[in-house]
Amino acid sequence: MAFDPNTATLESSGFDPSTAQPESSEDFNPLGLVEALGTLVTGATGGAMGYTAGVLEGIYNEIQNGTFGTYEGANRIAQMASQGAANLTYIPKTETGEEIVGSIGEFMGNIPAMPISAATMAQISQAAGAVRPVLSAKLGANVKLIDKNNLPAPALQKALKRHGVDYSILLDDAGNLPVVARKSNVYDLVETVIKSKIKQGSGNKSIYNKMLENGRVVDDALGEEALRQGFRQGDISSAKNSNRATKDRMLDMLRIKRRIEGDSSIALKTLPSDIAGDELLKRVDVLRSKALEGRKKLSVIADQLDIPIDNTGIESAVIGGLEDLGINIPDSVKNNTIYLKDYLKDKKVFQGSDISKDVASQKVIKDVIDLMSEPGSNAKRAHRVKRQIDTMIDYRKKQYQGLTESGQRFAKGVRKSINDSIRQVSKPYAQVNDELSNIFGTLDQFGDVMKKINLDSENATTALGQEMRKLMSNYKVRSEMGRVISEVDGLAQELGGVFDTDMDKLVLFNQTLDDRFRPSGRTTFKSEIGSAIEQSLSPREMLKNKAAKGIADSIENWRKINDEEAFNTMQKLLKRD
Repeated sequence: MAFDPNTATLESSGFDPSTAQPESSEDFNPLGLVEALGTLVTGATGGAMGYTAGVLEGIYNEIQNGTFGTYEGANRIAQMASQGAANLTYIPKTETGEEIVGSIGEFMGNIPAMPISAATMAQISQAAGAVRPVLSAKLGANVKLIDKNNLPAPALQKALKRHGVDYSILLDDAGNLPVVARKSNVYDLVETVIKSKIKQGSGNKSIYNKMLENGRVVDDALGEEALRQGFRQGDISSAKNSNRATKDRMLDMLRIKRRIEGDSSIALKTLPSDIAGDELLKRVDVLRSKALEGRKKLSVIADQLDIPIDNTGIESAVIGGLEDLGINIPDSVKNNTIYLKDYLKDKKVFQGSDISKDVASQKVIKDVIDLMSEPGSNAKRAHRVKRQIDTMIDYRKKQYQGLTESGQRFAKGVRKSINDSIRQVSKPYAQVNDELSNIFGTLDQFGDVMKKINLDSENATTALGQEMRKLMSNYKVRSEMGRVISEVDGLAQELGGVFDTDMDKLVLFNQTLDDRFRPSGRTTFKSEIGSAIEQSLSPREMLKNKAAKGIADSIENWRKINDEEAFNTMQKLLKRD
């Protein structure tokens, strides 16, 4: 069936053809189809006793759904027919109806004028397959859009060219394009895609000079001017198609960049990338705030858990952790762990082990055992021990020498066993614990990627912004950083954080500004290399260089291409709704 692409919805996964409406055209006469269906159920010669209106509706629905021609479809039509009551005599009155009925009649003759059985319906369905060329001519034939090489067919190539866009704009949706009846519809289809991409905030380079005006795609003079002023096509599309909140933050970045261009000392206090860092810190703050709330909630639950826990798993974790480090534990101590504290006081115990010279790990192990030796063995007490182990691990990690991996692994293993024992006696505790585990796991990954950044410092936004610039570089941490930032963003929103800005676009816009003007950080390799090359030129070469620069400056002045105009154009683009 032919669809009007202007009525189709472009979902995130591609076009949804089921949302498209039948095409309206002079070639397609719906009355002719209904007449033909009416004749099929009353007899091709007409005048006999009719059957039910349900048959008409059933056949029409099955053709629309693409199931006309199957036995299941025939059964559904027969069921609808049995529910009808009005007898009809239907004679086609239009040329379309006569042509469809005539074609079907050639294959199956007249239909008996009596209630139609499922078997008869199956016969009609089979006939439909034989007359498909006639139905295609009247309902719309599919125009081939993509060829066998997954490239645009001639009709689509022509439409793309007329719109001034390239095939990249369709790559995400090439496998889900709706059916179109005529070549003229392909042009409308491409326009529908352009509209959808603009609304989605796409950064596709083809639409840098396209905009929506009263629901139609029109030329964007500002986009053209931005290209003339030295911005890249894709960067223009990304900026101007962003949502209002993101554009406002981009304006902040543009303002900072403009100030730096006028006074480079401003870069010592603030950078455009600070804006992206600030947005990321907002997400991180949501996670930290929710973690604090979760910890308090967990403590409230634990304070009410004056019930015993099973210590078997905890003792196994302690003994197993020590033996994994190569520390020999005699059976007498294994059978009665109350002696373990005194046993570990002998320094000879650690000789020959993996931590024989690792004083930090030895200290952590002794401290953990000391904590567990204190009075109390209920869930409430276990929660407090677990919390102290957390503090111990965090504190010792921040010390000058830090906590080695061996000591950290032992402490975390014991902590997990304690946590598991408490979870077994309290479902509410387990639920909140799972939420906290998810948050802390994400924050730990974030901390591993954003190394040496103190999130509580006044310079946290600057430090984060600087790190996020690696997303647009060839740094090895690029993919991992992108994944972690995406997880932070997603989890923060899942936990109730409301953010209208697109961080990825802010990172890209920072790069856009650096590409068009110059990096805000004046100590980049790029600027240093450029300076070194210029200094190494001979006087003759320097004169040539200055002459060439003078010519270029003259041309730019004549064409009104300069930094000031570039700032003005981008500002107008971002302010426009």
